[in-house]
Amino acid sequence: LIYIPAGATAATVPTKTAKAAGIPVVNVDRNAEGAPGDTFIATNSVASAKAVCDHIAKQAGGKGEMIIIHGQKGTTPEVDRSKGCGEA
Repeated sequence: LIYIPAGATAATVPTKTAKAAGIPVVNVDRNAEGAPGDTFIATNSVASAKAVCDHIAKQAGGKGEMIIIHGQKGTTPEVDRSKGCGEA
């Protein structure tokens, strides 16, 4: 099972169910609280967001305003991506 859990408590259910059935779980970008997968894959969200926002700023000639549409607030990827873009 390749799984990207959301932050809610219910996010642990698929991981626990799969593991109980002997199905390996690969979590992507985050683990559900209290139910880690067997394997975890993540990106360096700070660095990738900085690179994207640097590119956008360069394309805009360093002028203008940028709006960021956030996904689920408070998740590790959202926080890291906001940090990277802020660094840009």
